[in-house]
Amino acid sequence: MGSGTEAIDRKQRIRDRYRGVDTSELEVIPAKAVEGLGESTSIRRVAAYVRVSTDNDEQTSSYELQKNYYTDYIKAQPGWEFVGIYDDEGIGTLIKVCKELPDVQFIFAGTGPLEETVNGIKNIKNVGFQKGEALEKLIREARFSIYPSEWYENCPFSVMESQMYGTPVLGANIGGIPELIQVGKTGELFESGNAEDLKKKIEKLWGDKKLCEQYSKNCKDISFDTIDEYYEKIMKVYR
Repeated sequence: MGSGTEAIDRKQRIRDRYRGVDTSELEVIPAKAVEGLGESTSIRRVAAYVRVSTDNDEQTSSYELQKNYYTDYIKAQPGWEFVGIYDDEGIGTLIKVCKELPDVQFIFAGTGPLEETVNGIKNIKNVGFQKGEALEKLIREARFSIYPSEWYENCPFSVMESQMYGTPVLGANIGGIPELIQVGKTGELFESGNAEDLKKKIEKLWGDKKLCEQYSKNCKDISFDTIDEYYEKIMKVYR
């Protein structure tokens, strides 16, 4: 507020200084035109991030539609170089770890660009796109779920959903995920994008059934903020 008032005062003092001055006595120095100003000569490298974020049936084909749209759009822009499509929420890292843990049975649910790769790995069972009761059953019967995101997501519902169904979560330590998991109580965290750390944490949980059972029991007592509660917490920050 103070800086705005000072700026107004400075402008007024300048007006007062030159009030009543004969403009014929003033020398106007014209601005020099700078050739190419505002025209970037460098090529801008552009990538797009796409994802499917709901369980609507129409979303099953959304990935390809988004991918094709942004690929064509970026390539059509003058001065832009198409770098690629960013879509991997850590699935690539998880797949790498799955290959290194042949004795652990993984279940993948969903569709995407890596589906063909997933289908070619023996210890991964790909059940495809799931929703509703089928998805709930899948989550409830799992020993633990893995959320390997490498993207700064604020509040991924899948992390909360798994715990509400009584299934502990092994999540990436990035974005809002750490705020949703009670480490050592309802799940574990690993360094996002770190395959070695992810592998170590999977081995820990897979090899300790009692620990997972205890985490699962703890999940039954978990609760997340309502919209009103979250609103009050946010408002305290700004007050």
